[in-house]
Amino acid sequence: MAYKTQGALLSIESVRAAAKTITAITAANPPVATSAAHGYSAGDIIAITGVVGMVQLNNRIFQLGVVAANTFELKGVDATAYTAYLSGGSAFKLTLIPIGQVQNVDASGGAAADIDVTHLQSLGKDSLLG
Repeated sequence: MAYKTQGALLSIESVRAAAKTITAITAANPPVATSAAHGYSAGDIIAITGVVGMVQLNNRIFQLGVVAANTFELKGVDATAYTAYLSGGSAFKLTLIPIGQVQNVDASGGAAADIDVTHLQSLGKDSLLG
């Protein structure tokens, strides 16, 4: 198995914009959500909550694909097998702050003599015995 992660950015959410009401979502590949005058742009990152019916979309984060004045596409999602949208839901545009970049991943398995537990608040390199 191969992993391609070098260069991936690690980000945290800093601001969640005001909720935009969702009034419809298509069971398509990709799904298209309807939200009047949402103000989003292609490439924006949003979170979705409170959807009734198509609950597979709840509490998830999406990048937007094609965007029109009252609709937006959830890029990279296939909702054709999801339950039908019934009602409700809110979308929130997220502002993310990059905090790091993945340089290397070793997924070869096995055991490590030391486990790196260094985090953003560490004063130096921290480790535990493996």
